[in-house]
Amino acid sequence: MKDTKSIDSQYLSDLGHKIQTLPPEEASALLLEASTILLFAGFPEIAYQAFLKLTQGELNVSEASSLMHPIKAIIPALCYCIKIPCPSIFSEQEKSLSELEKHINKQLREYESVSGIDRWFHIAMPSGNWSEDFLHDLTHPKVPIKGEDRFKLSRFFQDLHRVLSQDYINRGKWQEASKWLKVFENVLDAWELDCLSYVEQEILVFGIRTYLHLEDISNADRFIQRWWQSLESLIIGLYLVAYLPELMNRISAGALQNRINLSQEQAQEFLDLVNRRNYIPINIDFIPTVDNWNNFLKKWNEVIFDNLGEEHRDNYEFQYPDVLASKSCLRTGATEEEVSELEKRLGAKLPIGYRNFLLASNGFTVLNEYRDLYGVKTKFNWF
Repeated sequence: MKDTKSIDSQYLSDLGHKIQTLPPEEASALLLEASTILLFAGFPEIAYQAFLKLTQGELNVSEASSLMHPIKAIIPALCYCIKIPCPSIFSEQEKSLSELEKHINKQLREYESVSGIDRWFHIAMPSGNWSEDFLHDLTHPKVPIKGEDRFKLSRFFQDLHRVLSQDYINRGKWQEASKWLKVFENVLDAWELDCLSYVEQEILVFGIRTYLHLEDISNADRFIQRWWQSLESLIIGLYLVAYLPELMNRISAGALQNRINLSQEQAQEFLDLVNRRNYIPINIDFIPTVDNWNNFLKKWNEVIFDNLGEEHRDNYEFQYPDVLASKSCLRTGATEEEVSELEKRLGAKLPIGYRNFLLASNGFTVLNEYRDLYGVKTKFNWF
């Protein structure tokens, strides 16, 4: 997925045109990305319509697909935000507004219980002396910065994470938390940090929760924008918004609109593009059968061994001893059951030509190129 620092109307438009013409499985993955962008840009109603297309119609996602999980998490949260009943999603029943509210509150409690776990319990905290001199040094880094300085900074963030979560956030001491969050921001600014580790990202989330509880919208939005800039994956952000309804409300109110260059008209244009999707499957005149693959792979195997260079044989012997011993790059064909199990795991049908390849030879070693073509037992997944 696109990084969070360079999303604009042109990028969204490009996604829309790709979704128009790509096969369903590829188009669905891009639609999930685009729907997430629409949500973060502050258009929850349009985002809801886009996400819904992933649960019904041609672009619906299989419940076995890895794309299902974020969709299942975000649609109830979106419905709760725009105050409409939640439709049936995959195997879950539809929810009325009252049922939806109970569902959202349960998710929030689960999130708070997990986020409140003391992950540093085995370390005495804080590990350093947080004197005025210490904090001054931390907010006035010396140049050039040495490795020991970065270690001290890393330990401070770790300490601060525990102090905030255990002493303040878990106890609802929001005003006290805000004082240390100001120190945290001063440290970030002093060191000019944008790409943050997960510890600092979680502290940013503490800041978002704190200022939303204090109804300090200005500071909350600033932390939301810092958090957005630190994200390396839109999906990570999507999960957090799904669990924090107040964060969803602020994003829907436009907390990130000065970071994502999109207008409502451009968002609607994207949805119109998707609605006009006109995918025409390519008719392939020739799809290799199992026999075709057997004949081709046997000839390819002969070519590989006929041209096997002695200068590389020791390397082949080390890496592929079984292939050299059998003088065959082919493998025993997969069974129908094995191929079907792979399709079930991926949540998608394999192309017929590739399926027939697996039935002919469950993978293939391209000996003279040190490469292996995947078989059903290989742990490949969606890219």
